[in-house]
Amino acid sequence: MSSSSVELLPPPGPSVYSAPVSSPFNHPSVAPLFLSALSIRVPVFVDEQHCGAAVEIDDDDPRSWHWVAFISNDKSSDHPDGKAAAATIRLIPPAPIAGHIDTEASDSEKTVGKAVRPKHGATAMWDGREPFVKLGRMATLKAYRKLGLGRLLVDAALEWLEWNKDQVNGAMDAQVGLEGGDGDREREVGEWNGLVLVHAQKEIERFWAALGFVKDEGMGEWWEDGIEHVAVWKRVRLRIFNSEHLKSKPSQVFALVVEATKWSEILSEVIQKTELLRQERKLSPSLALLLVHDLLVSKKGIAAPVSHPLRVAATKHKARLNAELTKARLKRGFTSLADLKTYINEGNSSCARSIKDRDSLAVEEAYPSGEWPHPRWVRVNTLRTSTKEQLDTAFVNYQQVGSIEKLLTTSKGTEKFLHLDKHVPDLIACSPTENLLHTAAYRQGLIILQDKASCFPAYLLGPAATGRDCLDACAAPGNKTTHMAAIKGTHGAKGTGRIYACEKDRPRAKTLQSMVTLAGADNIVVVKAGQDFLRLDPIDPQWNNVGSILLDPSCSGSGIIGRDEELAVTLPKIKGIFSSKPSRKRKRKTTSPQSTKQSNQSEVRKEQQLKETAYIEKETSKESAARLEALSRFQLKLLLHAFRFPLTTRVAYSTCSIHPQENEQVVINALLSPTATEQGWRILRRDEQVSGMAAWHVRGDRRACGEILSASQGSRDGVVAEEVASACIRCEKGTKEGTQGFFVAAFVREERKIASAAVSAQISSGVLEIDGSDEDEWEGFNN
Repeated sequence: MSSSSVELLPPPGPSVYSAPVSSPFNHPSVAPLFLSALSIRVPVFVDEQHCGAAVEIDDDDPRSWHWVAFISNDKSSDHPDGKAAAATIRLIPPAPIAGHIDTEASDSEKTVGKAVRPKHGATAMWDGREPFVKLGRMATLKAYRKLGLGRLLVDAALEWLEWNKDQVNGAMDAQVGLEGGDGDREREVGEWNGLVLVHAQKEIERFWAALGFVKDEGMGEWWEDGIEHVAVWKRVRLRIFNSEHLKSKPSQVFALVVEATKWSEILSEVIQKTELLRQERKLSPSLALLLVHDLLVSKKGIAAPVSHPLRVAATKHKARLNAELTKARLKRGFTSLADLKTYINEGNSSCARSIKDRDSLAVEEAYPSGEWPHPRWVRVNTLRTSTKEQLDTAFVNYQQVGSIEKLLTTSKGTEKFLHLDKHVPDLIACSPTENLLHTAAYRQGLIILQDKASCFPAYLLGPAATGRDCLDACAAPGNKTTHMAAIKGTHGAKGTGRIYACEKDRPRAKTLQSMVTLAGADNIVVVKAGQDFLRLDPIDPQWNNVGSILLDPSCSGSGIIGRDEELAVTLPKIKGIFSSKPSRKRKRKTTSPQSTKQSNQSEVRKEQQLKETAYIEKETSKESAARLEALSRFQLKLLLHAFRFPLTTRVAYSTCSIHPQENEQVVINALLSPTATEQGWRILRRDEQVSGMAAWHVRGDRRACGEILSASQGSRDGVVAEEVASACIRCEKGTKEGTQGFFVAAFVREERKIASAAVSAQISSGVLEIDGSDEDEWEGFNN
């Protein structure tokens, strides 16, 4: 097996007929791709899980979208191309009527004594009417499991949904048409706006949570074909809303709009200087922005025939537009258009204030709070080289400056600058426009591009005691893993113990292994591909030498630069055409019945759009809160599992999140847990931290710590809000420190508790026993 591919079968799909599922499918109307899907669904659902064969093909199959993942170069495949159908999933379009469709219970299910269908009606996550699509029939053949194919299929389906709102609503209207009605008139519910439902098997609920789906407690738990299910929801972000009249692919239109938006501030200035809108009345501000972007910036130019009126309207002003763009570029301190492109393409869409202007301003005035650009952080890989060596080679033409503020506000033409970080050793900051991806140092693994905040966990964790091993619980892509390796020993030093890097997702594990090899850490790091940290047995003898654990679990990613930030567009203004001053001439006001009707309809549409927008924002807020709580529970579970390794003395916990639910809340809940109190775990205080981390001034959220402690249940002995907040480290994005949003805290175990923890972990049967399940252990966080 070498690679995987995904193919889509859109509706209308196969004809539904009464032949048993187990019989050969040679009906001419059955699509070959659907046969591939059935070759997976039947063995998994019918043979393995003993679901009803008669209902495996249902009325939803013909109107659904089906995806099949193939494994290429599979020698066992009968396919002429060597492809083997390995996994499948289907997507059912919304029902044209309000409500949740009932599922029929089998006789065996009725005797179980539990619910046989989800609870109906509105819940905290669904209003009982909004249209939703439903993902289901996800299955992977036994021979191809643990390859990440399930995630691959879900990602493919969700990405398709982002771009195909019209197709989804069209499928809903087609169903209305089949029932003898008109879609726009007879559909009981509104448009589909991105809501996705999964009736998930309870045993893989965690899989869906990792993909951003949130459990709907209001729908309860129920049985389908003898298997316990729960409902999980997610709302995808729709990329194109009204693409009915688009002649180009929605993805191309979206890309053009995004690119033009990034350039909008400087191009709007160019358009206004040339008075293009005054001279070309046929152009609107947005249309002018798109045309000028393609004319001046795009490699292919304006994608229209030479004689097209809109193209002619822009190109006849090209010389003057180019001249104004050159003036704007030079005013901002860029010597070439290529430099300006690099600056803007790296996310610096705001060009209003020139670099030269910033030199003459105070730092706070040049970059107000929250508006600082993000420097290019470079970690010198001391396994292969040294900082001095790189300063003499890769950075020989750079001048050192004393602070990040100076780095971001200094411009001397073509001169280059760098700043040696004062908190983390062997870390260098360069200008945001610096492109190091093509340098020999980067290609050879001598330098690694890693955000400053991302370097904190390994540095805070520190080197393990001589000869002791480290465990990286969620290791991919490998920046923190290789940083740990560099801290343990330089130039491949031996005798420093191993680093075991766990990554349950096999494709990501390949990336991790490549990173480890490039960094020269193969003799220190052992990549455990496909290994789920939660499935490790802490008392397994192979972990007896683990002295420290780094835990950087899945999180909301709210601290990542650019995450969930919308591009702000600046449109050119038309001076003198639309005056805000009222005319002095008195004109007779006439209103026709037709215009009144149109005005009323317009107002109704605006009101409906406002209501829909407000509703979506409200629902999205609820989903976000629920997802944060689900992530918090999962992160706590991972942290408590790390605490159970009997001979481990130090654990670092980090997230790239700004939310207290994933940060201080997890830390305090872990400290209050029986696992921590019984085995002697406590927070690593600020005065005990390595000097660079102790000197970092942004600490934990004291108010959040106090509120979490006040709301907690049980004993709070030894846990003080001020002490916990002081021990936690936070980073804020968009500030003059030049970091992304980040959080890290470390825990240590008291020496006197290590021996007792090791003894208590030795069970005569050899099987690890814990005081009940995770849920029983910490009842305060069951939802």
